[in-house]
Amino acid sequence: MGIDWTNPKAVMKATMSFASALLTGEDVSKDRLAKRLEICATCELVEMEGEQMVCGICGCKIKEKGLQNLARYEETAGYGCKHPDGSRWKANGV
Repeated sequence: MGIDWTNPKAVMKATMSFASALLTGEDVSKDRLAKRLEICATCELVEMEGEQMVCGICGCKIKEKGLQNLARYEETAGYGCKHPDGSRWKANGV
C-alpha cells in the first residue's frame, strides 16, 4: 500500500496534498494530535519503518512533531485519515 513512488501521477498528487496542507492547513491541538497517534498506533493499515509510523494508504508519516505529518493538520476532503471504513479520527471525535 502507500504511494507508488515510481508513478509520476501518484507522486504529483501526494506532493500537491502535502503542499496544500502546508499552505492552508490548520494545526490540531497537542491533545488531539496525541489521540490521533494513539488511534493510528492500533490501525491495521499503519506500517512501521523502523520506529516511524507510516500510513499504509497514503504513505504519509504519522508522528508527534514535524511539518510532514499526516496527523498534524485538520482533516479536509484532500487530506486526513483515508481509512477504507471512513476516518478513524472523526469516528473517535479527533
